[in-house]
Amino acid sequence: MLLDTDYFNDDVTHLPKEFQRRFRMNKELFLKIVYGGAREYDNYLMAKQDCTCLWGFTSIQKCNAAMCYLAYGAPPDTSNDYLRIAESTCTETLYKFCRAIIVVFAKDYLGAPRADDTARILQKNAGRGFPGMLGSIDCMYWGWKNCPFAWQGIYKGHTGTNNDINVLQR
Repeated sequence: MLLDTDYFNDDVTHLPKEFQRRFRMNKELFLKIVYGGAREYDNYLMAKQDCTCLWGFTSIQKCNAAMCYLAYGAPPDTSNDYLRIAESTCTETLYKFCRAIIVVFAKDYLGAPRADDTARILQKNAGRGFPGMLGSIDCMYWGWKNCPFAWQGIYKGHTGTNNDINVLQR
């Protein structure tokens, strides 16, 4: 399987720097999400044998597909090219992955920010040249010159987006 050969076997094709770029996290965090959370919560995310004794997709393959959809906004059928996972399986995997992440990690990572967290983030962003910015994961503060016409209502301007006030209120 290409994914294991490229990133997860002992003799990997790609170095940790490439893993970080591709997955937007280090390998240890990726494996913690897969084995320490998602797979333990929902056994759908584990590899199983079918009635012909062939093994299905691994936890790494399923979680990789789900994370790619979330990180890149890719449609579910894009995993078919690299992972050979059908769109229906990808959609089901994404749903189950998101439910698992919320249940397993919400208490530690998805809580409302505390006052000291907010102060630390504001100070860090001010040092980066963005005073007063808590965090804009939707990049609404920057212009996107080549934004596709169909996306302009979503990705241009900051009215009605998840700006700092909306993020804090959620």
